[in-house]
Amino acid sequence: MVIFIPYKNLIEEISYEDELLLLCARNYLEKDSYKRFVSLMLKELDWEYLIQRASIHGLTAFLYFHINSISSENVPEDILKHLKNKFNAIFQKNLFLTNELLNIVEYMDSNNIKIMPYKGPFLALLANQNLSFRQFGDLDILVSKKDVKKVSELLISNGYETKIPFSPENEDFYIKHLRDIQFINKKSGIYVEIHWTPIHRSFSFPSDPSFLWKKQTIKTNIEGFEILSPPIEELVIILSLHCAGHCWDRLSWLIDITELLRNNDVNWNRLLGMVRKLNVERILLINLLLTNKLLDLRMPKAILKIINDDKAVTGLSGQILRNFLSNNYPYGILGESFFHLKIREKKWDGFKDSMNLIFKPTEEELEIYKPNKYLNPFIFLLRPLNALSKKTNILLKK
Repeated sequence: MVIFIPYKNLIEEISYEDELLLLCARNYLEKDSYKRFVSLMLKELDWEYLIQRASIHGLTAFLYFHINSISSENVPEDILKHLKNKFNAIFQKNLFLTNELLNIVEYMDSNNIKIMPYKGPFLALLANQNLSFRQFGDLDILVSKKDVKKVSELLISNGYETKIPFSPENEDFYIKHLRDIQFINKKSGIYVEIHWTPIHRSFSFPSDPSFLWKKQTIKTNIEGFEILSPPIEELVIILSLHCAGHCWDRLSWLIDITELLRNNDVNWNRLLGMVRKLNVERILLINLLLTNKLLDLRMPKAILKIINDDKAVTGLSGQILRNFLSNNYPYGILGESFFHLKIREKKWDGFKDSMNLIFKPTEEELEIYKPNKYLNPFIFLLRPLNALSKKTNILLKK
């Protein structure tokens, strides 16, 4: 048995533009959603606002696909042309990035290194089963921590550069305190991020979370290539933590979770067992409630009962949706820290997450401070000073 709750249970008011955007955030529209979409297209819409919101939330391709398929005659000609050009540009870029991903997979494999793409083109095909819809600007690849140095060398030998140059005195520090390193190929303009953990730097766990991406893998065939990735349940957890780490500030990330669950078989008991082991059950439940209310994802009644039994989940989901509608996310080091206190079911975990946000340096900060054996012991004090004072930030850059 499945059950569905409309998103209106979470909010009292919503603009026509935002409601239309929510309806667009899916691969297809069911009967009631289709009717509502048609009726909204007859309203006097603020197209500039709608296009801006679609861009912010990574929904431009979805927006064009649905209005062109259902109600293009109600769209101003210049708006429709603009959206069509954007749609075509997104598709071409996605093809370009997919081709580069396959090249990287093949090159690493020829050097006996196994990598796991887990977002970007891989996720577009696994979740949406279509390269046209999902917008992505880089390639995210999981690598074993022991292979970070080798993968970095291979990327650099193939025309990529990194903002943080590895050296014998700082590479171990980077690998220990960061979770990823970004590379750019200046000739092609492609960004590649290699991750030795896909989880946001803020999260702390009672047990090693690496079982999410190390112990089991699945194989997905893309253009004749076998791509390794974590299993569906692990991917759902990784994506849920990604949403939470960024305070759910992009709707397209929820679409990934929705379509991943909708188009693949999921072992719900296994999924719940893993999040309980890591003390992140509430984060998963928030994601599930949002996908149910916003994006029509059906789920077993037993799962929905678990969601409803945690009143904090409903309250936080409403707050997240209100943030989405008002564009008022908990930005800033203090806002994010307080938010993390709320989304963890155990206060001690929330406190540790907040301390990680406050003290753990980001890649950008390490790029500024250029860690060395003299600065490294103090690097964790520089982050809160940098985050809390623009004046301090300017002085430290000097």
